Amino acid sequence: EDKTVEFFDPLTNKVLKTETVPYGGTATAPKMSSVKGYTFIKWDGNFTTVRENTRVTAVFEPHEYTVTFVDDKNGVVSKETVKYGQSATVPTAPAKTGYDFVAWVVKDGEGDSYTSVNGNVTFEPTFAWTDPDLPLAVTAKKALRTSDSKGYTVYSTITNGTSDAINAKLIAVIKTSNGKTVATKMDVITVPANASEYAVTTNVGGTAVGTVAEVYIVANDKDDDNKTGGAYSKVA
Repeated sequence: EDKTVEFFDPLTNKVLKTETVPYGGTATAPKMSSVKGYTFIKWDGNFTTVRENTRVTAVFEPHEYTVTFVDDKNGVVSKETVKYGQSATVPTAPAKTGYDFVAWVVKDGEGDSYTSVNGNVTFEPTFAWTDPDLPLAVTAKKALRTSDSKGYTVYSTITNGTSDAINAKLIAVIKTSNGKTVATKMDVITVPANASEYAVTTNVGGTAVGTVAEVYIVANDKDDDNKTGGAYSKVA
């Protein structure tokens, strides 16, 4: 009596192939293509001397990546090895006198998340100084999930209350409803003098799901354009 052999992929939750073989016969396993974040190891189950209907399951080993958090002087706060798709342990943000911690943002690396790790990545902190006389006002208008679910588009407007153009960094932060940060992006921008409702679009990468978008404007460090200085706006 013929028997049926199914080859099952647990990553996609799909049967890749179904083959009917004679009793005691051998099925032919499908060729496995590369899968982002995983290495195929083997097929788990007997398909060489088939005596009963059988499901054979693919076994994968997740890749491991290094997730590093540094302070604003590039000192290592924490470093750990995390498997693909898992979460890194987020350290307590370093203190900075007169400033409030805003978010951890990507400094470098091919990854873009610490909640669903997808590559080697280093995060650095950003800070904002809450001052009632800040020169810029920013408003988050809306945030939309991209059609491929690989990021967000955040729309905001900025008003410059001064007669000088201001160079700054705009930080967009995507959070869950309970305040957990899942994605961030920092762009260098120039806000024109006396600007009113100056429109800015920020593309934030990240596959994790968030429901709240916040935006900040932080001044460029006067001596180093790759660093941030004081705040230029309140959170919106």
